[in-house]
Amino acid sequence: MLIIWGIRVFFRTTGQGLFHCPRCGGDRRYRRRAGRRFLTLFFIPVIPLTRAGEHVRCTTCRARYHVGALRAPTAAQMQAALPAGMRAAASTILRAGDQDSFPARHRAIQAVTGAGAQGYGDAALDADLAEPGGAWRRPWPRWARSLPSRPGNGSSPRWSGSGWPTARSPVPSARRHTWWARALA
Repeated sequence: MLIIWGIRVFFRTTGQGLFHCPRCGGDRRYRRRAGRRFLTLFFIPVIPLTRAGEHVRCTTCRARYHVGALRAPTAAQMQAALPAGMRAAASTILRAGDQDSFPARHRAIQAVTGAGAQGYGDAALDADLAEPGGAWRRPWPRWARSLPSRPGNGSSPRWSGSGWPTARSPVPSARRHTWWARALA
């Protein structure tokens, strides 16, 4: 009697969406796939074994990428970020100069609307100028709020009052990284 067995990886789709494909050079549809090894008997998966990992597969060129490829912004995300960046730049420049100058304000509004912000006018510009950091800024992320405001404020035992690392701080010495320089001397 002949028994045919083996080990094979089978993939299943765990998600779909739109991403920037490096090979195609544009925004394409993708499938996020997770793999698992199976013991096969007569080419039929019978016993699941270990996980084989995840990847992203472009549906156009069928190239596979690491899941980290999803972090690259798409053209739509870049297009949405352009008006916000122009709004931030215009309000920062106006804040540095004369905020009441009509030609400067008019040119700032033209620049922001030219970047794609619909309905941007004097009221929105005044709102941007009234905020200390600009209305376009996001709040601080949760992890950044827990950081000390500056070194030496007593919140961290590893920093001295001068702002420089102390002998207890985990900064490695330069000699440890230049062992080859000591060997040549």
